[in-house]
Amino acid sequence: MTTNPIFSIRIESLPVTIYNGNREVGQAAAADAAAYLKQVLNERGHANVILATGNSQLTFLETLRQAQGIDWSKINFFHMDEYINLPAGHPASFPAFLKRHFLDYLQPPAGAFYPVPGQQTDPGGRPEDIKGCKEYEELLRAHPADLCALGIGENGHLAFNDPPFADFNDPVWVKVIKLDEVSRRQQLGEGHFPDLQSVPTHAITLTVPALLAARKGSKTIVYEDISEAVFKVMIGPEKKSRIISEKERRLTAYHEAGHAIVLRTVSETDKVERVSIIPAGAAGGYTAHKPHEDQYYATRKQLIAEICISLGGRAAEDIIFDEISTGASSDLQSCNAIAREMITKYGMSAPSAVRTGR
Repeated sequence: MTTNPIFSIRIESLPVTIYNGNREVGQAAAADAAAYLKQVLNERGHANVILATGNSQLTFLETLRQAQGIDWSKINFFHMDEYINLPAGHPASFPAFLKRHFLDYLQPPAGAFYPVPGQQTDPGGRPEDIKGCKEYEELLRAHPADLCALGIGENGHLAFNDPPFADFNDPVWVKVIKLDEVSRRQQLGEGHFPDLQSVPTHAITLTVPALLAARKGSKTIVYEDISEAVFKVMIGPEKKSRIISEKERRLTAYHEAGHAIVLRTVSETDKVERVSIIPAGAAGGYTAHKPHEDQYYATRKQLIAEICISLGGRAAEDIIFDEISTGASSDLQSCNAIAREMITKYGMSAPSAVRTGR
């Protein structure tokens, strides 16, 4: 099986490959993991692997379990986290997930599987007082990981290390952590809980140093899983507590709709990804869009379309309210920057008008 990336780059010592979709990236990661495990078994005769769980890992696990020429009996498996106070036999259990989707298929069976211990608090006890973290850390240190195959959660978490609390210098390898609400909502979206209240509030997780201790790391990231984190970094966190009048809310709604409508009308390359009227960062709302495919050049027509899209919000205000607001200030700055570069940098004007400098 050969899966070709659509783009590859190396950032310092980190190779990055991008694929068309979840299935392709899962298959490619599994092929890379299988080749590495064969190499380790050939060199040392045994291997230790830390696996991630969750629906984003299904293609990876399905492809890896079908790999030929691997003696699974010589490989020990660990995983990254487990809920505290999860009822016995619950379908959201991460060890049960790995058994259903990976371990039960291996022939010969895995050498050993060391699940993160599911724990229950004592009556009146605190999740932070749970025991078992030290024992699991000792297991990890006694079986140094050769491969750590992980994903990144919707809020950017690694295992259950939610930002901004993920500590790259954490003194322990396993600990109890309180789950961020975004992380709990992701677990709800996996389909194993009826409502948010049913999702446990605490879990045992491997820390960042434990994950980084593996000889090789393979990160499978699906854009849909981390889009919320991407928007927070690019635009800023949403300010849901900010009080906005109905008049401003309506103005923002028509402004952002104007951007979206113009984009759908004039753009040959981009599609609307998200429209929000909730303030975020310095913006009162935003319309996010991305291209259908990777682009390395922009034509004059595409740049003019970008200017039109930026002016769509202001045009909508003028049409609906017969008035314009200061909400388009950043849009006008963007238009000015594009137009200036078209003339002074790219020479996209009549020859007599081309000049350099600002």
